[in-house]
Amino acid sequence: MIDISRSGCSHSLVPAGVWKVYQKRWMSEEYTPGLVSVIIPTHNCARFLGEAMDSVLAQTYRPIELIVVDDGSTDNTGSVLEEWGRNVRRDRMIHFRTFCQEQRGAPAARNKGLIESQGEYIQFLDADDILSPGKMASQVSILSGSGGGEKAAYGPWRHFVTSGNRILVYNPQYGVSEGEWLKQWLSGWFVPPHSLLWMRSDVIRLGPWDESSAPDDDGEYAMRYLASGGRLIFCPEMWVYYRQNPNVALFGNSLSGRRTASSIRARIRVARRMERFLAETGLLDDEYSRALSHRYYGIAKNYTTGNRLLRRLCLRDFRRLSRDGNAPGTSRHRVLARLFGFVLTQKLRFLILGVLRIPTQFPAASVRTIEELRTFDRPASQEPLGSLVSRYHSPGTGTERGAVYRHH
Repeated sequence: MIDISRSGCSHSLVPAGVWKVYQKRWMSEEYTPGLVSVIIPTHNCARFLGEAMDSVLAQTYRPIELIVVDDGSTDNTGSVLEEWGRNVRRDRMIHFRTFCQEQRGAPAARNKGLIESQGEYIQFLDADDILSPGKMASQVSILSGSGGGEKAAYGPWRHFVTSGNRILVYNPQYGVSEGEWLKQWLSGWFVPPHSLLWMRSDVIRLGPWDESSAPDDDGEYAMRYLASGGRLIFCPEMWVYYRQNPNVALFGNSLSGRRTASSIRARIRVARRMERFLAETGLLDDEYSRALSHRYYGIAKNYTTGNRLLRRLCLRDFRRLSRDGNAPGTSRHRVLARLFGFVLTQKLRFLILGVLRIPTQFPAASVRTIEELRTFDRPASQEPLGSLVSRYHSPGTGTERGAVYRHH
């Protein structure tokens, strides 16, 4: 196993322009012990923002500092924040603050929140995502007893999406083998930002979010941490919920921004930055080369259908780093790519699965409210017997969900 803890300072992974912007004012090293700073960037997400903030209010942990940065919203975000602020005043262990700025993107909003934060721990939360109630309590307990920094806690998560008057919940996503985090992340594994709880000292060391790397800003931030020697601690019972249909790459929802030439180039820049770093530090062995080849292939597969030049560029890098030239992914995809070639296989994939909207992932269950979603994966030992029995059966599917609890 490669020891990436000696791979150098994370500053070398941050573009110089990012540090230049924030060199005069970055996070203070002073903090309030035990305080968790929750940072929510939001832009025109008023319809979901209250639910995300409610999942913070529902935490069993205190004290909490909730910082919402309104990134140039033009909807009723302001009124949502004002009303929620009046209601939360009754909880004196939650310090609620809001900031407004011209629209600069989620990374810039997170950087603003970090500068204003005072917590020993940092929790990022997008405005449409949900935390389970015990998430912070258990992760703080684990981090506080882990003996120092360079460790972030994470847990399992699920996609969810609203459909009519029901909330569809998809199969769980879990962790990977210890020490394999960066390699797996390069290959395509990831956890959403709100799954992680950070130590303030690590965030200061990591530096600002790269405001030029969207839409892969969260991936860049996590890989920067892992490449600079950061480690992850898996908390199997601390769930978060990610508001997105897992079939979005096939259905094409909200992908117009992801498939622009500039967004594809941003993803390629992040991959190349990681490749340069691994090469310069002597870590680019066969396993990391294979992981990077999978990343380039994934960019070509998921985002370059309409861009021949960038598709060729990604496939060239895939072949350059892949020792066997075998396409990653399912065996079906590899067979089709071998028979028909990459381009035709991708056109068929998006025609059949995208146009006809045939999903590859199906909901595991459904709930009626966000409150039910927050406690959907409550550990079995904490549930009333009647609730436990009823929740082992997915409504309307007849399938048992016992496997979900085996990992607890």
